[in-house]
Amino acid sequence: EHGRSGPSRRSKELSKVKFKIGDVLKVAWTDASINHNALQLSELAENGPLPMVSVGFLTSSDTNRIIISMEQDTEQEKYKENLIIPRAYITSVVRLKETKK
Repeated sequence: EHGRSGPSRRSKELSKVKFKIGDVLKVAWTDASINHNALQLSELAENGPLPMVSVGFLTSSDTNRIIISMEQDTEQEKYKENLIIPRAYITSVVRLKETKK
């Protein structure tokens, strides 16, 4: 569980790392979850946020969020499958590098 200062401190640390628009990033983050089943109180305690990993082109970044896009239409300069992640939810970001065969 994150304390009130945990996510915001981590968010500030991540904002110091400079990524460029177009960089391909691997983003680890914590997502909210929902359970539609009827559960007893003891079962509810077993549910929680989900750890996620997403990869995409960095298309936007500000102090509150980043946007990564999974697809890029290079002819029309459009992006699809856009994921908006609040910075407070991010646990790590890694820039992926292209490798030559």
